[in-house]
Amino acid sequence: LQQLAGAQLDPRTLTLQLGSFSANTGREAKLLVITDEKGMTEPLTIKSIDADPSFVTASLESAGEPSGTVHRYYLTVKVPPGRPHAQRTDSNLGHLKISTNHPSGDGISMSLKLYSN
Repeated sequence: LQQLAGAQLDPRTLTLQLGSFSANTGREAKLLVITDEKGMTEPLTIKSIDADPSFVTASLESAGEPSGTVHRYYLTVKVPPGRPHAQRTDSNLGHLKISTNHPSGDGISMSLKLYSN
């Protein structure tokens, strides 16, 4: 995972900081996912998402042509507009666990910090 402009990802703790925002407008952040798809016959896809708060969503889209077996994707993590107020801080971190179709069985897992009011 690599952060893109506008996203704040702590690489040591894999904590995505969405900051403070209005629950009426929501918030999103884009990250870059780089994966080796050796032996895969289909592109990387999300099989399931476990999120706290439960209304956090995630999606993957291709980020251009692959370089051999190395593929790049944009991962968009989104708090849709109009959701309930939520506070996830250092003492009450949220989480996002994404299961994919990658043959390694590895998924994407990160903590979330956000404050929607």
